[in-house]
Amino acid sequence: MRFIIRLTVLALAALGIKTLYDKFAGRSDELKDTGNEVVDRAGTAARDIRAMARDAAQQVASTARASAHEVKQAASDNAEAVKQAAADVKDAPTPPTPTKKHAPTK
Repeated sequence: MRFIIRLTVLALAALGIKTLYDKFAGRSDELKDTGNEVVDRAGTAARDIRAMARDAAQQVASTARASAHEVKQAASDNAEAVKQAAADVKDAPTPPTPTKKHAPTK
């Protein structure tokens, strides 16, 4: 009797497994196609984003180089102006130093 009960439980388990297989096996192709579409779209989006990020980084680098060149040029110009002003001050005649006036002696 135990054997028949065990055999019945085993048969019901096999029937349940077959039912689940029949229910979901047909959908696996649909799900696989949907998954492939998602992967393809994600890959395309990733390539597009990579290209946009590369372009943005190049623009930022170009702008930074241009700004750095402008700052360097301005600093160089100001340094020249300071050197010229210092040379002008050095070459300028010095005003006479005031002397103390002495009271006339009697």
